Amino acid sequence: MEQFEKQRTDLQEKLSAMAEQNAESDKEYSALEQELAQIYRERSEADVRSVQAERSAAEAEEQKQTFLSDVQNSEAKLKEYSDSAAQVGKSLAEVGEKRSATANKLAGYQRLNDGKVRRMNEAKSEAEKVRSELDMMQNRYKVLDDVEKNMEGYNRSVKELMKASQQGRMSGIHGTVADVVTIDERYVLAIETALGAAMQNVIVDSEETAKRCIRFLKETNFGRATMLPITTMKGRFLNEPRLSSEQGFEGIASDLVDCDQEYRNIISYLLGLTVIVDDIDTAAFLSKKYNFRFRVVTLDGQVVNAGGSFTGGSRASGTGIISRKQQKDSLYASIIEMKKTLVEKTEAYQQYQAEAAKFAVEIDGMQDELRSCDSQEINLRAELSKFNTLVQQLNEQGAHSRQALERFDLQIKNYTAQLTELRSVVEECDKKAEGLEEKLKQSGSERDSAASQSKEISEEISRINLE
Repeated sequence: MEQFEKQRTDLQEKLSAMAEQNAESDKEYSALEQELAQIYRERSEADVRSVQAERSAAEAEEQKQTFLSDVQNSEAKLKEYSDSAAQVGKSLAEVGEKRSATANKLAGYQRLNDGKVRRMNEAKSEAEKVRSELDMMQNRYKVLDDVEKNMEGYNRSVKELMKASQQGRMSGIHGTVADVVTIDERYVLAIETALGAAMQNVIVDSEETAKRCIRFLKETNFGRATMLPITTMKGRFLNEPRLSSEQGFEGIASDLVDCDQEYRNIISYLLGLTVIVDDIDTAAFLSKKYNFRFRVVTLDGQVVNAGGSFTGGSRASGTGIISRKQQKDSLYASIIEMKKTLVEKTEAYQQYQAEAAKFAVEIDGMQDELRSCDSQEINLRAELSKFNTLVQQLNEQGAHSRQALERFDLQIKNYTAQLTELRSVVEECDKKAEGLEEKLKQSGSERDSAASQSKEISEEISRINLE
């Protein structure tokens, strides 16, 4: 009896365990069924979305092709406008180069012309200055000439003798001492001082002429004059060789005067015993050193006479008869040179004026050419701007078109990727469904086996209970 009781208890425990196992299997089976149902739903949804993605991709491709045709047409127009813009740009560059070359050439010509005009104005100014100086010199020369012709500063006797000589009433007169000498400017004042009144001495060819001059003056009561006959005058010479080595010594007065050879004795007579020195101190020193044997004259007209007396003071330079004559001669030479200079300056001015006029014609032509280039540039820039605007618009359209094409490509790519992904999902769902169906089949078999075992145990328990 105990044995049956123990056997029944074991079977009941086994049956309880199997009941729990069966309950767990039922729960697992139910979960597999739900999971399989979910996979079937996901597959169905993936199939629907795949069809939609495939349809959307086809529509995007169709739109892309339509848009691509429009883009190709725009690109053809873009090339046409770009080519036109390039051609206009090339023409504009050529005009610009021509303008630049003309402008550079014009600048060069203007610089040259400015130089010509400047030199022309300078030459004109110089010519006017020379003309003004020449007028002043000629006026001064006229004054000096009138003074010389009127023999201002000469004694009346000398004037009358010279007038008679000029009128042919008195022959054999060569002129005054002042008329026949030429002196370096440095020594003029000293020589005039040394000569003193002797400057008005009248040089005649012979004693007879001298006597005739005296009779003329006596008869006309015109005064007295000193005549120097060339035939009788003997030169005087200072024999003092030590003088040449003295400090401040300038020379013997007669040696510092130029004249024709026929007048040399007269000049030596008048000036051969006169020494010219630099200043009064030298004059005083040398006179004393040589015992006041000869006259010494300074460059500024101070005199230490033979014997020791001093003569001096102030005297206006350029007022002497010789100074006036030399001024006139120097002025005449200057006038001749000034006239030559005026001719040169005038010719230079006329040459620069002609060159400037020629350059002005060239410059006017280049300025006309620049204005023509400016007009062409304005027209070409307007045309280039038009083509550039069209090109810019088409480029902007092209950018938008490329963006649109990129969007289409992206959409197609996304739809293709989505379709691929959905197909993968379907395949994965099929694989999962196949695995779950296999599990359900296996779980069903296990459930049936467990149910059969539970039935057998229950029957065994019932049998034991009957016994």
